[in-house]
Amino acid sequence: MIDLILAKGGDVSLINNEKQNPFSLALGCDNIAVLKKLSDRVRISENPKLFFDFKEKIFNEEYRVFLSGIVNKEPNLDEQVLNVLDKKGFTPFLAYI
Repeated sequence: MIDLILAKGGDVSLINNEKQNPFSLALGCDNIAVLKKLSDRVRISENPKLFFDFKEKIFNEEYRVFLSGIVNKEPNLDEQVLNVLDKKGFTPFLAYI
């Protein structure tokens, strides 16, 4: 179904009332199959919150590979994206520590 929805133009950047997009929902559900299908369409510059969605999973190699792939697709990420703050005032770097 994911392939069909994507082929018909499903927008992976839309968010729900809790500010989650399809990728962050799949991440929260540990749905690796959907993450693989969506990872090529995700841009960290469009949704820096994704850095924080990975916080609880950063010690898992498979999830680090996803995050690395997403970040490496955008070699010109600016400091504003990399230093975005969460609700507690943490940057992604501080949140991971």
